[in-house]
Amino acid sequence: ALVGLGLLLGIAGGAVEGLSAAGLLFEPSPRLGLHLVSRGMMLAIVLGLGGLLVPTFEMLPDPLRIVGVARAGERPPRRAFLAGIALLVAGALVAEAIGRPRLGDVMRAVAGVASLMLSWKLWRRPTRPMRVPWALWSAGACLLAGLLAAAILPEHEMAAWHIVFVGGYGLLTMAIGTRVVVSHGGHDLGAESRLLGTPVLACLGAALVARLAAGEVDPDLGPALAAAGGLWAVAWVLWLVAAAPRVLRTKRALMMPSRPAR
Repeated sequence: ALVGLGLLLGIAGGAVEGLSAAGLLFEPSPRLGLHLVSRGMMLAIVLGLGGLLVPTFEMLPDPLRIVGVARAGERPPRRAFLAGIALLVAGALVAEAIGRPRLGDVMRAVAGVASLMLSWKLWRRPTRPMRVPWALWSAGACLLAGLLAAAILPEHEMAAWHIVFVGGYGLLTMAIGTRVVVSHGGHDLGAESRLLGTPVLACLGAALVARLAAGEVDPDLGPALAAAGGLWAVAWVLWLVAAAPRVLRTKRALMMPSRPAR
């Protein structure tokens, strides 16, 4: 449900951006088209899929349970919970469009707290000393911190959202990509620590710190922004260098269910 909402918001954001660039539409609020993608599509997809993937990859017991709402397989309360999250994410963008950005930030923070604490179960730290579970937990913590900071400190909203973008979306993508490369390639799970190596995580963390040091894009702090972008790129290059050999050379073929010929 949240992935479907996210795709619709992404299509809407692209349409608003395109029509605005062509001079056929006036955006009712600054950067609404961009926000439909970054704060609508991405947030909906991350909260939706994260509630399924993160507890599973962290190897938590009963990973599909939504605490206090529904156990695995209980569809009606689960659907009601997801509908509430969807309404908050979509409603936040409506609030922005009518000139109530602070209300939008509060609505997103409520959606984030509910999803991250009840579905992701962020209050439970990983029990195994492995890189991917801890990276996923840290990404969830960054999502929570960024969404709350945007709601509580609206004067630092742009910096707060970069906690979501870099520490949340970025680290989450890197961690899930690591698990997929290693597990689908038939490699030992110990290889995850080589993809998510200390230099990779250090560069990603330094990119976030540098971006926060730039504040609300002060022109005098251009070097901090350049450093953030450069460190972000270096982190991904290092990850790709470690991932590429394991993508190109798998250790065992994936077992696919056979189907009778027709």
